[in-house]
Order: sequence, then structure tokens, then C-alpha cells
Amino acid sequence: MTIFRRGTPHQYRFLCYEIEETSSIDWEHSDFIAFNSIEEEYGNTIKVINFEDFKIQNRKLFEAKEDWGLTPKSLKFTEYFDITPAFGIGLICNENVKNAIEENKLTGFVFGSIDVDIVFD
Repeated sequence: MTIFRRGTPHQYRFLCYEIEETSSIDWEHSDFIAFNSIEEEYGNTIKVINFEDFKIQNRKLFEAKEDWGLTPKSLKFTEYFDITPAFGIGLICNENVKNAIEENKLTGFVFGSIDVDIVFD
């Protein structure tokens, strides 16, 4: 967003929102692990090089063993964000956003913790 002060434009961002959940993930430096969603059982760590590889590895796991898939253990991002979509589970936001939403009594949000380390490069 651009705001103007005395005719001079200034960039203003009150919120950095990652639009596409895969665009700034450093896939090769993130960690993914096999996971059985029914039994809540973890398997081996699996290296992923990009989003296409993630989809292939996830599909292979599911075809080999029903109810198994690939889940992130740690996600390394190449740029900072306040909110980002998160692998179909909702949104990931930082503490500042969570606190601002709660302090301003905004409704329609359910916050929970995730078992994924988030790292910004």
C-alpha cells in the first residue's frame, strides 16, 4: 500500500502476507518427515528439493502405505511474513499478529500451536 504525506509517496505495510504457500519456502533446507495421520506415527525424514518433489514424495508415501503422507518438521523461508497459508491446515501467523487480533477482540479466529519449527533466512 502507498500512503502520501505532503505529496510524497511512502510504502506502508502493516502486514506482510505470503499469498502463495510455496513461493518463499527454501525446500532444500526445510525438513519433512513421513507421518501417519490416523495412528499419529512418525517415520523417516525425507529430503525434498522443491514443491513438485514434495508432491511426488507425498504421493509415493500414500501409495506405499495408506494414511501415510509427508508433513513439515521445520520450514525455512527465504523472506519474512506475518501470515502465510500452511499446507491446507489454515494459516501460520507470528505472535505479533496473534496478539493484535486478540487485543482488538477480532472474532472468527482459532489459534493453536503447530509442531513445526519456522525459520526465516
